[in-house]
Parts: sequence; C-alpha cells; structure tokens
Amino acid sequence: MGPNQKMVTDITYVSDGKQFYSLSVIQDLFNHEIVAWQMSKSNAIELVLNTVSEWTKKKDVGEPCNIRIKAFSIRPRPTTIG
Repeated sequence: MGPNQKMVTDITYVSDGKQFYSLSVIQDLFNHEIVAWQMSKSNAIELVLNTVSEWTKKKDVGEPCNIRIKAFSIRPRPTTIG
C-alpha cells in the first residue's frame, strides 16, 4: 500500500467554549496524514461531500473514482470538560 490509495473519513465535534462545530477530515491510511478537512456548524452529508471535493481538487483525482459514504444520523450530547 502506498500514499493516496486508502483513505478514511470521519466527523468529530469541537468546541470554542460557546458553540460546538462538526469537523470532517480525510486521512491517508499510508502515513496517517490529514489530507483535507472542513468545519461547519451543522453535521450534514454536504459537509463530508465538501471535504471529499476539496481533497479531489488538491490531488487532481480523475475518473473513475469510487467513493463510499455511509450516512447515518446522530444527535450528540455535547459535554464540557473542565
């Protein structure tokens, strides 16, 4: 396996102390590099699609390109540590 062959995506939540944001990242499994990320106030499939679009523009990914996205709905219960 080499770079740009196996990628994973995930969404996590971050806070600025006042509000929670959704952070979508794409990570290359070869070297664990974060190759693209997007942040949004909402957790929507568009956030993941925008992150994938950003990565494909950077890497000039051509056709054919297969992308699998498992969509599910979650309602996090944010907590503040401290």
